[in-house]
Amino acid sequence: SDLFTTAQGLQERLDSATSRVRTLNAQLPRVCDVVARCDGDSVHRSGTLPEREHPQRVQFTVETMPRGLRERYDALEPPPDFSRIDALLPPEVLEKEGPSSQKFSHP
Repeated sequence: SDLFTTAQGLQERLDSATSRVRTLNAQLPRVCDVVARCDGDSVHRSGTLPEREHPQRVQFTVETMPRGLRERYDALEPPPDFSRIDALLPPEVLEKEGPSSQKFSHP
């Protein structure tokens, strides 16, 4: 039973890693194209990649998180409600910058 549990845990970790590698492998050609079109000066001046193309930043989802990370994630407090702050912001700021919750650093 103990060996089976260990093997099952290893299989889950392998499945999770395989899923993340597939995602990265699918994104790699596009990221390489974007990087090839960048020159250091224009990126430094503008702070953005050409044509507002950004490689996908999320490399795993809640479902594919490694077990240890998922346990910590599940134990976190939910993020605060920013709707009252957003209500005070001018509409043009919300349109340009998005809701305040997007600026909150929360997994």
